[in-house]
Amino acid sequence: MCKGARAAARPLVVGVSVVAQLSISADHVREALEHLYESVPLASCALAQALPDVASIPDVRARAQKLRGLLLDAIELLRPAREARFGSRASRSYDVLNLRYVEGLSVALVAQELDLSERQAYRDLQRAHEELLAILRSYVPGLTHAATPPAAAGQADPLAQELERLVPRPKNLDLAALLRSALEAVAPLVQRLGACVSCDVEEKLPPVSADEGILRQIVIQMLSLAIQASAAVIVRLCALPRRALRLSLEFCEERQPVRQAPLEALMQLAVRQGLQLSVGREGKNVRLCLQVPAVEPHLVLVVEDNEGAIELYRRYLSQSAEWQLVGATDPRAVYDMATHLRPAAIILDIMMPRLDGWSVLQLLRAQPATARIPVIVCSVFDDPELAAVLGARVFLKKPISQFELLAALRRCLEEL
Repeated sequence: MCKGARAAARPLVVGVSVVAQLSISADHVREALEHLYESVPLASCALAQALPDVASIPDVRARAQKLRGLLLDAIELLRPAREARFGSRASRSYDVLNLRYVEGLSVALVAQELDLSERQAYRDLQRAHEELLAILRSYVPGLTHAATPPAAAGQADPLAQELERLVPRPKNLDLAALLRSALEAVAPLVQRLGACVSCDVEEKLPPVSADEGILRQIVIQMLSLAIQASAAVIVRLCALPRRALRLSLEFCEERQPVRQAPLEALMQLAVRQGLQLSVGREGKNVRLCLQVPAVEPHLVLVVEDNEGAIELYRRYLSQSAEWQLVGATDPRAVYDMATHLRPAAIILDIMMPRLDGWSVLQLLRAQPATARIPVIVCSVFDDPELAAVLGARVFLKKPISQFELLAALRRCLEEL
């Protein structure tokens, strides 16, 4: 979405059950926004769990879709009633939220787009999170603000500041390999304390979606806390039924109790990255459990003779591990590729040499093996009616923004 672009505002429609004192903070809103286009972490975030009509949806994709729509509608309500200049004070909250979360820009690029200092961009984002929370509170019965204990007068919370600046870059990771790396990192501590760490790791685990550096830090800190508290630690890594992996550390607090301050900081870090870190206790027996979303990326086939356009779409989708893109520059090969790859969606150009996109679309729709694959037509020729008649699920007029492409792909997945 370019600077001047404005999507049509939609009314915010929320159907929720009345419950007593649901408590969330602006941090919970920010956490959800950071995973706006990642269904698994969005569906499992604290905000999703706090809203009854979201939490009650059993299907992960449908739960994420519900919360995503709620957040996008709430952002639209921050648009000024009268047309305001892009980047103006009246439009600032709407603009920073769109740039940061809808378009996926870094805070540094948001500051550059709005001609602000990076520090001011952080302040504007924090204020926008609070305003978004106020909108959610006004539409959701029983929703209250979870107050954050204030820092000492004149002092900011260093941990909160550090976490606010820590922007995750999720990618596909082998959690078993990352665990081995973390165990190597804490090996000197194991040796110095004379501890014993045993591992039970399932075979053929699916990849997970997370920021590698942040996830590795969390695992290392979990191991360190356990090793300092106990002479024997059992590490288990297994897959859960609902597209997630669970890393658990089981031990007895025989040396000393687990240090509470580092544990609380670690839990804050995990929450801000869309991960679930829990602590179970039974006497001196402790179990630390980290749940990380597994990755089952949706494959997208892009049919485009312009390799630059394929790379643009690849960049649009690269910020999330939810998508895997395969490009096809020769339209004559599309049917064979589609039957072999079985993509979740096909992005189809129209004006191509040798075989035009309309012919490709008709071929795909005429064959049983490909008839149900959603097709997104992207063309400089503005003819959505023809695209719809020939069987396209969505029509986008070039040039298209990242937001438009992601919205079209989400629509295709939701209608499967």
